[in-house]
Amino acid sequence: KHRQDTAGFVEAVRGQASSKHKSEGKATGKACPQVLALDPTTKGYVTWGITGMVLLMWDVFVIPLSLFELGGFSNVLLVINPFVCAYWSMDLVVQFFAWIPAKDFRTSVWEVRVSKISARYVKTWFVPDLCILSIDYVFMLSDAGGGSKAQGALRLSKIVRFLRIIRFLRLRKLREILELLVRRQNSEHVVVGIQLTKSVALLLLMSHYVACGWYALAMYNFNDSVNWISKNGLDDTDTGYVYTISLHWVMTQFSPATNNIVPTNFRERAFALGVVVFALIVFSSFVSGLTNAVNQLRRINLERT
Repeated sequence: KHRQDTAGFVEAVRGQASSKHKSEGKATGKACPQVLALDPTTKGYVTWGITGMVLLMWDVFVIPLSLFELGGFSNVLLVINPFVCAYWSMDLVVQFFAWIPAKDFRTSVWEVRVSKISARYVKTWFVPDLCILSIDYVFMLSDAGGGSKAQGALRLSKIVRFLRIIRFLRLRKLREILELLVRRQNSEHVVVGIQLTKSVALLLLMSHYVACGWYALAMYNFNDSVNWISKNGLDDTDTGYVYTISLHWVMTQFSPATNNIVPTNFRERAFALGVVVFALIVFSSFVSGLTNAVNQLRRINLERT
């Protein structure tokens, strides 16, 4: 009971400090009307952030696929890419007005003066965000270039397209959005659920990238006459199906399962050995995190009973 009273007192002090800081920010920022400042804890901004999180996950999923012939999936990218560029263009403007934490997103003290917010953004992430957005537009125009010679000169090789990996710099926004979501939750069960979801999503993401690496290793290996694709008669098979076979192979490395795909040359064997070691570490960490989360849920339930 004493701990609960102490925790309540600390939260009350934090709330008072936050309110005090907000009022001070509005009073001292007369040069920039504070009506323009955006509260990142409101439902509207959180919805905006969740949309950005979905687009970030889409980017992270699509980036390694740039190495392959995607067939009909390329038409899906042509439709979605303009919306992605439009969102990040608007988000570039939003960052000039969104409240920022005085230290980090775990604090209850916010900076609400637009002049200070804009100055900090210009000094920190404005230039990287602008560069990433410019690259997005270049690739979008390249993808929509069609078949003309003038536009065809703009089209880049698949290896160069993999430079889209620079979009990973946006993953900092994912951490900020997740921390905002955790701050808005009063339920410890929801917080633990978010942590579990993060762990599962991270495991699937790593499997996706390793699967693309295993696929690309066979596609771009011009030194060996035989690779795992040709060995299994998959040369003329649809890219999507070969990718699922590659992903299946990776998932068997992360778990005690079997698969009929085996390495056929030195490069593939070395890659497979590295994946086994990597999977051993990752899967052990995943199981440990899962166990800790379940134990935490049990502790919460016992405390409530």
